[in-house]
Amino acid sequence: MAVYHGISYIKYKDMWQLSVGIIEDEAIIALDLKNILQAIGCNILFVAHTPSAARNHLNNFKPDLLLIDINLGLHQNGIDLASSLPEGTHHIFITSYSDVASIERATKTTPIAYITKPYKQADVIAAICIFNNKYRTSHFAINQNSSTESLIIQVKGEKRKIFIDTITHIESYGNYVKIYLLSKEYILQKNTIKNLLNSLNPDKFVRVHRKLILNITKVDKLSFQKVYFGNLSFPIGRNYLKNVKYHFNKNVNSNSYSK
Repeated sequence: MAVYHGISYIKYKDMWQLSVGIIEDEAIIALDLKNILQAIGCNILFVAHTPSAARNHLNNFKPDLLLIDINLGLHQNGIDLASSLPEGTHHIFITSYSDVASIERATKTTPIAYITKPYKQADVIAAICIFNNKYRTSHFAINQNSSTESLIIQVKGEKRKIFIDTITHIESYGNYVKIYLLSKEYILQKNTIKNLLNSLNPDKFVRVHRKLILNITKVDKLSFQKVYFGNLSFPIGRNYLKNVKYHFNKNVNSNSYSK
């Protein structure tokens, strides 16, 4: 539990996924926003005080969300910056401008939210959490528009596409998961196994026990207590046996089944 300005926050579930950049010309406000976001578990990639500094950071980082002030001093404008953001980068305006003209211009950039100063911590947190809810469902979403199913994940601030058929299994290590690939590579990611399973094709990925998901299409053999593929074998949790057996028989030749 994090405490900021006397208020206790339980870190929002899976907020770690959210990488954020802050663009605010007033250093005190920028620091305050940074502290609020870190208190709920966001990953702050950078803080910039001018559009040019922000663009330099955006050449090196790919944040999922930006918090942008509209008036950035010396006639520099956050709306112009928002209009030229890289594809897939979302933004929230936090600004003292509340006039109709500014709001109309700002909304043309399709922000996630428009928060006026002096802002309340609760308003900032609510906007972030609402976005995070939507982001979590799409961030690990299977790309159904592609002829080959893929998973979009984030690795060290970079989005990476992984083809579903290259995943063999996924193991849970506390607050992290390891995604194992056919190439023998694994990707360590801070996520819950339950959340990841909800984003995968249920006909292909089956929970074998509380800490393991298998790509059932890769399984060579099934016994009462274990599943086998290649040189690997894994025990089956008692509560998962029925479901594992069902999907194995559905996806694998029944001749491979060993009672």
